[in-house]
Amino acid sequence: MCVRASRAEECIRKSRELVERAIRDAQGGRVDLAAETLWDAVSLAVKAYAYGVDGKQIESDEELWEYKNRVAEKLGEEVLDIFQRAAGLHQCAGERICTPEDVVAAAQAAEKLMELVEKALSTRE
Repeated sequence: MCVRASRAEECIRKSRELVERAIRDAQGGRVDLAAETLWDAVSLAVKAYAYGVDGKQIESDEELWEYKNRVAEKLGEEVLDIFQRAAGLHQCAGERICTPEDVVAAAQAAEKLMELVEKALSTRE
């Protein structure tokens, strides 16, 4: 999925779909799944930026964590907050302590990341 820079737009569309799925899952009581899905969405948005703007393919979690700083430098500090919220949910999903409200609030914040990445991609065309 989304392995080339020319497919960055596809990646961000998929990321948005994952955010919507996370909200539905959280509201349906599948909170742990929702938290993991949101983490996937935010990770994919960072990867979409990497592919579309820098032609970079992120290969590992370590690269993802490092690269999110570059995205924040270019798109704003709120990227770090959104990323950290999703990372926190990723951890709490494993411990089964997330609430639906946690996931929905973080998903709403993640939508801002999608907007920022889409804007960055559209200016690169």
